[in-house]
Amino acid sequence: MAGTGLAAKMLGPVSEESEERLERAESLTLAAELAITAASAIELGRLSKPLRTGPHAKAYQIGALGLGTVLPLALHGTGKRAPWLRLLRSALALVGSAITKYTITEAGKQSADDPRAYFEYTRPKP
Repeated sequence: MAGTGLAAKMLGPVSEESEERLERAESLTLAAELAITAASAIELGRLSKPLRTGPHAKAYQIGALGLGTVLPLALHGTGKRAPWLRLLRSALALVGSAITKYTITEAGKQSADDPRAYFEYTRPKP
């Protein structure tokens, strides 16, 4: 959630030297969140099915991952050429964070309603 705070800060006025540091920190945070998301999906395996194929999968994949993480990462460094892109980048990261929270909460509810997923998740690991 550090990325959300950095994105929110970037929407307000910042000095030129702070802007560069904040943008770099925001990019590092987004990249770390993307890596953690990928690692979590691998670790959870079948348990991540609601986020891969469930009713909220497209919102999660397109909104949270695509528009909220990958696109802001792709826009890194464009704020100097076009300041409106800095605002777009941060706004996308904030919207992506909201979509992430919503879809993970809803997918968790769906997973909790699946007895096999529940037992697989709560089963003691060797």
